[in-house]
Amino acid sequence: MEEQALLAIFFGNNTRSAVLFNQIMERLRAEFPGLHVLKVGKTMINLGDSRTFFYISLPRQAARRNEALLISLGLDRPIQSPRIRDVSQPYPGRWTHHILIGSAGELDEELLSWLRQAEAFALSKRKPSRLLGK
Repeated sequence: MEEQALLAIFFGNNTRSAVLFNQIMERLRAEFPGLHVLKVGKTMINLGDSRTFFYISLPRQAARRNEALLISLGLDRPIQSPRIRDVSQPYPGRWTHHILIGSAGELDEELLSWLRQAEAFALSKRKPSRLLGK
């Protein structure tokens, strides 16, 4: 199924969140030219270049589902910020951060910096290419 059809299923009739997603993606693609949707699941959208470095999902609270999106990213350390809604350590050496975004304007330099760090962290986890490591 094509990406737009999968996104339409993901957002359903939640048009405000779909519009916010498109605004965020437009801004992020300017910052990360190779960025694209890698997978659309039931609960989240995986985004990255050839490897996922962040996710977008709908907030669990019904009251927030129509007005915000949740960005989740992984880093090698926890970040302390009032903007970060939750931090967990799913396994040693990886900290997952969840940030609630209510408008494309919240995608500022601080959040872009965290996304750059998440991209670098994801790249550091890549296994060497079999072609290079013969």
